Amino acid sequence: MAFEYLLVNFRDNRMVRANDVPVGVTNHILILPPGDYVITLEGEGFTPDHQNVELDGTSPVRPNVTIFT
Repeated sequence: MAFEYLLVNFRDNRMVRANDVPVGVTNHILILPPGDYVITLEGEGFTPDHQNVELDGTSPVRPNVTIFT
């Protein structure tokens, strides 16, 4: 099975959810199967409230970088 790499950046460490399933913590590379995801963070005080990402063609040195502010 192939894997893809996602890096969700945020100023604090927060739990990251992919399609409403906890998958790890912000500011660390997360490993997920290829596909389309709705990425959200737990808690409040960030924007946007979610991001749609497609994970395909990533690598550990070139993850998909998704930024919340």
